[in-house]
Amino acid sequence: DLLGTFDHRASDGTPIDAQDVQLNAVSTGQQARSFVSVLPWGDFAAAWVSTYSSGSDSSGLSVQARRFGRPTIPVTSASGGTGGPGCTLRDAITAANSGSATGGCPAGNDGAVIELPPGSLIELTELDNDSNGLPRIERSVTVRGHGATIARDSALACPMGSDFRLFEAAAGGNLTLEDLTIANGCAPAGSGGGILSSGGSVILRRSTIEGNEAGVGGGIAVSGGNLLAFDSTVRRNLAGWRG
Repeated sequence: DLLGTFDHRASDGTPIDAQDVQLNAVSTGQQARSFVSVLPWGDFAAAWVSTYSSGSDSSGLSVQARRFGRPTIPVTSASGGTGGPGCTLRDAITAANSGSATGGCPAGNDGAVIELPPGSLIELTELDNDSNGLPRIERSVTVRGHGATIARDSALACPMGSDFRLFEAAAGGNLTLEDLTIANGCAPAGSGGGILSSGGSVILRRSTIEGNEAGVGGGIAVSGGNLLAFDSTVRRNLAGWRG
């Protein structure tokens, strides 16, 4: 419009962003012909024509571009619970899935990056849903561990001690784990003691999956989904079948 050029992200016609993004935050008038390209894992880049350019071009026209990074959710609490006052991992995943502020966490979006405190230990003691200790991953979410560990509480026996796996990437979900250890998950009657891909995608980068147990796939199980691992280790997991 006469005030500038605006865009917003959408998935299958449903808006992801709560409001339009003004592409050019410096010049607000005479901006037109915007083009948007989605980059891997939720970033996007936009280019447009500025008909009021302060550059050296003789025509007064210029092509300008801007890259928009993924929303970041910093986890500030090592609690395995929900509800604040700090931002917990469980609330951060809910915020990323829903696009709404949750507990002590800011709103996330598709492609959100969850940043854990470096070297922290986050222990889960109870189910969040079905057989999972954490909310299902339903969008593109990256968890950057910075050397952190996410574990089912080591004081819980397996089985018979509040049994649950840690992560599940459901259909439409894209879970990336970076510099993180996943440990002590327990799903003796199910699949994937540490992680289950039930139609979603899981990507491991410089991560370790260890000490988990399940009926099928002690460390990781893939059922209709995908798994990619880079510079990662899966060790000392136990399963009745396909450990």
